[in-house]
Amino acid sequence: MKNKILAGLSVIMFAALFMGCAKVPQAEIDAANAALQSAVTAGADKYLPNDFAAVKDSLNAILEKIELQKSKTFPKYGDAPAKLANVATMANELVTKTEARIAELKAEVPKKLEEVKALVTETKQLLLKAPRGKEGMAALNAMKGEIATVESSMGDVTTTLQSGDVLGASNKVNGLLDKLNQIKKELQDAIAKVKK
Repeated sequence: MKNKILAGLSVIMFAALFMGCAKVPQAEIDAANAALQSAVTAGADKYLPNDFAAVKDSLNAILEKIELQKSKTFPKYGDAPAKLANVATMANELVTKTEARIAELKAEVPKKLEEVKALVTETKQLLLKAPRGKEGMAALNAMKGEIATVESSMGDVTTTLQSGDVLGASNKVNGLLDKLNQIKKELQDAIAKVKK
């Protein structure tokens, strides 16, 4: 009788031990990693770096908790599979958002190139009105050189866009606009000083 009770308790303990050992949600981990890799392939890490970092950080936090549970005698993964599925969904949404962002930038770059052309014309006209003097001539010549550099760089923006580097083209055209706006402000300030 005593042996039967001990044998029964042993079976119950082994069953409890076996049931207490939760299975690692490997399928969900793989799905989340694959979705995140798809987002990288789409360019989310470049075009939407903040959103991408948030999704990646979420995945890393979940994976850390899973690793912590793996080291325990009786691991409990609780809501990890649901959280991993949520990360996979967010990563898949990033792919769509990235494609939309790329399309948006593709449409913006030609418009901004037109702004650059207009600003080149405007700054050249301001150069003609700018005050000339010993110090002023050197500054004006430097500005002429910078404007000429901007004009020659406009073709580079188009080439970069046509090569498929939409982000590179966007960054270049924004750099040209910033440079021209800086020159324009300097010229307007110099003209305003003379008028006073």
